[in-house]
Amino acid sequence: MDYLTVTALRERGWTPAMIRDLLGEPDDWRDNPIYRNAAPVRLYAADRVTAAESSPAWGERRERAARRSAAGKAVADRKREETHALAREIAGRLVSGLSIPPDVQQRAIADYNALHDRGGDYDKYASCDDSPEFLARITVNYVRHMLTDYDDAYGELARKVGHQEAHATLRDAVNAAITGLLNASKAA
Repeated sequence: MDYLTVTALRERGWTPAMIRDLLGEPDDWRDNPIYRNAAPVRLYAADRVTAAESSPAWGERRERAARRSAAGKAVADRKREETHALAREIAGRLVSGLSIPPDVQQRAIADYNALHDRGGDYDKYASCDDSPEFLARITVNYVRHMLTDYDDAYGELARKVGHQEAHATLRDAVNAAITGLLNASKAA
């Protein structure tokens, strides 16, 4: 006899409630092949599943489940976009009115080295002789963390839908704005 696991049923469009209401108790149980102490695997006879899937009740339930799933995804997408919009707004707020001190690169080098002295896991100290790319990176990081409220603002995105991607949006937007300000201050 052929059996289907709950995972296989889910792939066919079954929800836990549909399994409970339309199939009831499993036809067989097997030990979990991956985790010895996990719950046993529930098995449902394939012919019983096929018969249930041909019933009007299953079709109606599957359609309702698909509509609910689509509605939930639409809400999540809207909330994700709201979180990204918030990240862009925060980025603008953080850099508006930001002024770059003339000795910002020296401050960045000193801060980087102080971090090293506090037990950070760094291979070297920074100096004015380092590559321009490295100095630009630590300067942008210094401005972001020391001259703005970036770390507090980062927390505004926590626990919102899409916060991981929005954190990247915030960081990239703030870094780009800071880089522009640094380049403008060098040119002045």
